[in-house]
Amino acid sequence: MRDGVSSNWQQESSSQKDAQKPAQKVEQISKTASKPLSKELRKLLSQDAIEELAFTLRKTPQGKVNANIPHEWKEDLDDLAFRLKVGKYELLTYIIGVFLGKVEAPER
Repeated sequence: MRDGVSSNWQQESSSQKDAQKPAQKVEQISKTASKPLSKELRKLLSQDAIEELAFTLRKTPQGKVNANIPHEWKEDLDDLAFRLKVGKYELLTYIIGVFLGKVEAPER
């Protein structure tokens, strides 16, 4: 019986260690997210404009776009969306809309 208790405790402690790993990753993300946006990015990307576009398009029929991008770009995109406090897909929709001329880009 004692061995059963001991093995249960070991399993719990190893699962606790696994649970701590994602928290370490969050700290790494928050360090990069604390960097302020460059002046150029602040002019190009506005939280209000991104959210307004997402709201405007909410009832529009939509399609999906898949793209393979370098891992570093994905991290930069995640970081940028976090700093702007918008969703990653809302940010992508805005960027594509500006590039295609479907959304009016802010003046520089």
